[in-house]
Formats: sequence, structure tokens, C-alpha cells
Amino acid sequence: VARMSCHLVQQTSKAECVFGKSFGCDASGRSMWVANCRGFFECAGDRIPCGYPPGLPFYNCSCSQSCKHLQLPHNRMRRVGQRRHTMNNQDCYGPNVVLPRNEASVRLPSLRCQYSLSKLALSSDGPVCATIDALVNATATGYYDRDGHFITGCRIPMENRLPRTDPCVHIRGDSFTRHMLQAVSMILKGNFVSGAFKRPNVNCLCDGQFSEHPKCRRNYSFPFPCTLAIFESRVVCGSHHPHCTHPGSTMQAKHDKAAFVWFQGGLHYLEKYGERAADAFAKAIRTIAKRKVRKADHFFVSGLHFQTPAADKVFPHQRRELALEFNRQARRVTDEVGGRFVDFATVADGNEFRGTSDGVHYLTSANLLKARIFLALLHMAQKEVKERSSEITPCCGTPRERNGFYN
Repeated sequence: VARMSCHLVQQTSKAECVFGKSFGCDASGRSMWVANCRGFFECAGDRIPCGYPPGLPFYNCSCSQSCKHLQLPHNRMRRVGQRRHTMNNQDCYGPNVVLPRNEASVRLPSLRCQYSLSKLALSSDGPVCATIDALVNATATGYYDRDGHFITGCRIPMENRLPRTDPCVHIRGDSFTRHMLQAVSMILKGNFVSGAFKRPNVNCLCDGQFSEHPKCRRNYSFPFPCTLAIFESRVVCGSHHPHCTHPGSTMQAKHDKAAFVWFQGGLHYLEKYGERAADAFAKAIRTIAKRKVRKADHFFVSGLHFQTPAADKVFPHQRRELALEFNRQARRVTDEVGGRFVDFATVADGNEFRGTSDGVHYLTSANLLKARIFLALLHMAQKEVKERSSEITPCCGTPRERNGFYN
């Protein structure tokens, strides 16, 4: 077989990949092999990964397994009617692997050949959402059309950075919020292949970044300082700076900046309280609003997504009708305390076409859409704060401490 029919593109193993010794092609040209070697290879005209997942001394890989050149949308999210283009250094080659969650009863194929992001598009009609309320309402009334495009009454602002005026952010949520913040990191880095992690995870690329498999539940990249608890299913984030009051503190400094407070819940409440989950979450919203939200703060609440019909049968305590009632009551209480309820059930709508890793947790397209909305709300909130006060107190550390996410 000619050497050029199978050659190394990028080595990812510590052991050296040497043609004819640790990797090679079969006589048909339809497959290749690796021995104690791992990486990306050009095989029969397609770029494929071989040697994954790590752990075995020998692998035989089919050259026909590769996905064609991934067409990522303009600005990482396509507008309906606009042409696509290929990004030179952000394409996903080979299988779009989503490892199934080990303990999950709803299992989906671990091999996905189309990156969910390649299907995502936003409506381009109408003006840009100019206010927080306009964007919140557009999210709540948004829907997917027949082609899978997310349609909103006004256009979602496309922000690619955190606000220049350093935000004081306090966030509490579960794995849904964790995935949303990972997607925010992807946007800030401009990396949609491995940007959800501090360092690339070869087991969890592209849609695989949102797998709940243990191999993908570590080394997360977040845009803010965050702590995780209860097997990474609860996340708390905040700005560690004297001018940003800690969300657990009842003492308010004289010059504290107005904060962006995000409180999300659902899965743990349903699991713990069952039919009383909506009442328990409503009580938690009132407590947060009373003890940890000031008049000048922007207070946002988000609740449950819809899981797939298959997951409804396995996890009946999270089924659609209970999620609807949970969100309805959360919205009512949020309105009562002067907050805004951000309904992401329209984005993660339970349709298997959107793509999930376990019937409950969604993949890149849905999480990126949520992250776009979150970033837009953060910018709008900071704009309102700036308009209310001409004197802005520096907050939240130096650019080096902020991981370079600010421009």
C-alpha cells in the first residue's frame, strides 16, 4: 500500500507514531491500524481519529467512519438564509463521540456523525432584542421550525466576550447551569471543539463535551470562579472582590456594585421533594430574593428543561407535565419578588432531534443557544447599571485573574 494512502496528521499519544511500526494501512485501503499510538490520521482521503478511547494496545479503524468537513455557521451560529463557511482550525473530524452516562437508564449511541452545532441556526428577521424584558420574552416564546431553526420575535444579540465593565456575578444552579457556563467558555475562547475544558479532553470533543460520562465530568472551564459539589451536579459561582458582596452575606458594603444574580434549579428538587418540588423551589426563590438580592441587583431565575419522551418513561418524576407546572409556579413567584424568569424549556424542548447525551442533558447546540442568551442578559444588565451610575467601581480582579476572557 502506498505510504500516502495513510499518514499521520496529528499525534496525541506520548509514544511516537511511526509508519509501518506503530501504525499502517491494510491492503484494501479501507481501514488502518495503530499499536501503542494515538492521533488523527489521513486515511482514504478522510481525516479520522484512531486509538480512541485510550487503554488498548491495538486498534483497527475504518477509513469510512469519518464525518466530512464540519461546516460551522458564520460567527459560530448561523442566521437563517445566510451561507455557511468552514473554519480552518475549529472543524471536528472523525466521529462526533458522545460517551453515554454509565449509570443512566436511557442510553443513546456513542457514535454521532453530525455535530449538533452544524444544524443550529437563528432567525434573522426583526430588530435585535433591545431590552432585558424583550430578550426574556423572546426566549419564552421562541420555537424551532420544521428545519430546526430557532425562531424568536426579536434577534438574540451575539456577544463574544464578557462586559468590559467587570460584572459582579453570583450564580447557583445544577448540571444544566454547569453546561451553560461551559458553553459560555467555548464562546469566549472561540473554541467549539474542546473549549468547554481547561485542557482538551480527547474522550470528550465537540458534542462529547456535554456528556455526563465520568471521563467528561472534570477539568471544566468556566468564565467565573466556580465551586462544584455533589458529583459536580451543583455549581456556585461568584466574583471574589471586595466590591462584589458575597451572595451568602447579609452585610452590604457602602460601595457594593449592583450584582447579576442567577438562580437555577429543578432536577434535585424533583428528586428530593417529588410532587412538592415546585413549592420547595418557590420557597428557595423567595429566600434568595429576601436575603441575597438588593434592589439594584438584576435577579434571574431559571428552571427545568424538557427531557425526551424516552426519558419520561424512565424518569417519570421529571416528565413534561411536572416540568411545566414547576416552571409555571417558579415564574409566578419570580414575578412576585421582582425578578425575571428565563424559560429555557423552549430551547431544550424534549425533541430528540436536538440531541441529548442521556435523554436529559442536551448537547452543544442547545447549550450554546442558552449561553448566547445568558451573555446577552449579562451585557444588558451591565448597560443598565452603567446608565444608572456614572461612577463605576472596579470589580473582580485583573485580566490575568480573569483567564483572559475580557477584551
